[in-house]
Formats: sequence, C-alpha cells, structure tokens
Amino acid sequence: MSSFDLHLLSPRADERIVGVAAFAGEDPSGQFALRAHHECFVTALVPGLSRLRYDDGRVEYLAQPGGVLYFAGNTLTFAARDYLRSDDLHAVSRALEERFASEEASLGQLHEQLRQMEREMFRRLWRLQRERAR
Repeated sequence: MSSFDLHLLSPRADERIVGVAAFAGEDPSGQFALRAHHECFVTALVPGLSRLRYDDGRVEYLAQPGGVLYFAGNTLTFAARDYLRSDDLHAVSRALEERFASEEASLGQLHEQLRQMEREMFRRLWRLQRERAR
C-alpha cells in the first residue's frame, strides 16, 4: 500500500510520522480524506478529531483546536497551536474535555478581570467628569 509522511508542528512539538496511508479530517466545507500522492492541497481544519490510518491498519486520532493543513510532495504538514495524538479514542476524548474545562476556567477568570478593569475605568471616568464639572 502506498503511504505518505505526516509532519505535525506546534509550539511544543515537531513530529515526523512515516507510513500514513490515509488522513481524514474536516474543514469548513465538510469532511474529506487524503491518500498518498494527492494533488497539492491547503485547508484550515475546524476544531475536532481527525483520523490517521497507517499502512499496517493501525488507527490513531488527532485532536486539535483547528490548524492549517498542507499536502505537497507526498508530505502532509499540519500546523496548530496544540494537538493530541493517541490510538485510544476514549483517552483523547477525556484529555480534550479536561483541556477544554481548564481553558474555559481560564477564560472565565480573564473575563472577570476584564469586567473589573472596565468597572474601574468607568469609575475613574465618572470621577474625572465630576471634578471637571465643579
């Protein structure tokens, strides 16, 4: 069976994987699959799970928050801010839930800090207007 190389890039990792027979993912237009010797292809993946099938029949899952996919010269390059690769779908799902919960908590704290800053700015503007009115 014909295969291609997969190059995974993120700020924390740089992996090259050989022997990939097929990559299945999803972009804004829908689901698609790539096989060896595909024509040049560029797209942006939507957040979610992609699937890798290897020459020997093994399957792995690639959880990602979206990223750019580029296929040329029988090499698929995927660049994202983060990703998680595993052959255990349940482990990937659990890890994603934990990461999303953690990110959501961080975003909640950030939003609260922004609200506090906004209230303080309005308070100071109100004081300045009162002082000018005197």
